[in-house]
Amino acid sequence: MKYRIREQNELKPSGVEWLGDIPKDWKFSRLKYLAKIDTGSKDTQDNEDEGIYPFFVRSKKIQSINTYSFDGEAILTPGDGDIAEIFHHVNCKFDFHQRVYIICNFKNIIGRYLYYYMIINFKKEVKKLSAKTTVDSLRRPMFLDFPVVYHIDEQQEIADFLDEKSKIFDEAISKKEQLISKLELAKQSLISEVVTGKLKVVEQNSKLQTIKREKNELKASGVEWLGDIPKDWQVKKLKYLTTFNNEKSNELDFKIALENIESKTMKYIETKENVFNDVGIIFKSGDILFGKLRPYLAKVYVPNKNGICVGDFFVLSVLEKVAFNFYIKYLMISDIFIDIVNSSAYGTKMPRASWDFVGNLKLPFPNLEEQQKISKYLDEKLIHFDNTIEKTKQSITKLKEAKEALISQAVTGKIEVL
Repeated sequence: MKYRIREQNELKPSGVEWLGDIPKDWKFSRLKYLAKIDTGSKDTQDNEDEGIYPFFVRSKKIQSINTYSFDGEAILTPGDGDIAEIFHHVNCKFDFHQRVYIICNFKNIIGRYLYYYMIINFKKEVKKLSAKTTVDSLRRPMFLDFPVVYHIDEQQEIADFLDEKSKIFDEAISKKEQLISKLELAKQSLISEVVTGKLKVVEQNSKLQTIKREKNELKASGVEWLGDIPKDWQVKKLKYLTTFNNEKSNELDFKIALENIESKTMKYIETKENVFNDVGIIFKSGDILFGKLRPYLAKVYVPNKNGICVGDFFVLSVLEKVAFNFYIKYLMISDIFIDIVNSSAYGTKMPRASWDFVGNLKLPFPNLEEQQKISKYLDEKLIHFDNTIEKTKQSITKLKEAKEALISQAVTGKIEVL
């Protein structure tokens, strides 16, 4: 399907700043005149089963509340959590939670067109309200006077056009997301294979490369989750390779909280605001910080200057004559280490690892020279993984922006579907 950009003389002011101009023959209305907006009510049948669309409240699944059934065409959006960010268009029999808004019984408006219109424009309305007050949940009045522009005869063509174009965008985005997943898996596999000695780091033509160790070069580690390791490697407990630090202070300016460390990448994320005001655990440049809260997030970091961190980190100083901090860092970020630590975590809502368990873990341990060679190889290799992943993420962002721009232009009449 083709389209053209409308000339300026074909447009008129919509009367809504964030909508801008619209075609002269388009209608302006309020959502309350075009559809019914409601949560679960007497018009929807109670259902004891969990809904087939499990929406979320502040990123957590809604528990212990009523669910309702509806049969027909509707647009669904959660009343809490990622408000104005998630919309579903459905046309079947479905269940939904009481904190999910249902938009249905459409009049003079096609549901699929309204769906596209809202996924782009409703967040603008919420942001406008947010400038006046803190908006942490949607309320019915926010929907009632929501401005909608449309053309009776163009809605279906626009919806069909956006179905077609969205599919193209979504397929391209999906392929790039799959590429990122493959790269992440390959990255983690490489780390695990190298730090456990399954792959040997060697220098060839002045470059560090890996070769697979033969079966006769390996021996049983004696640790079930670790498997075989090279014959010349040892197995040592982490507490004998590091010093566990728990000294506290509030006199250092460089402060690190869990949100400052990116999951699985060992990267520091700068924040504008002070991450915490209380005392923190002292760390020195070169120490290893390991996030013990939700250890499956794999938050590991080696700072390059002194500071303090929240108590949700283990702070470890590596015994330099025995171990190399970057080798230990890579070992602690590996899937095999994260998986075994996570299996030991206690607490349902806020699972934590204990130092008593982590410190007593038996780890593969080559000589210091090989540790340094492994670390140097991974430093060089992972840069290529991370750069490719970052470029792919940027490409996904551009695709999403282009998709949103096209939808916005279509549902406000800036372009005409031919």
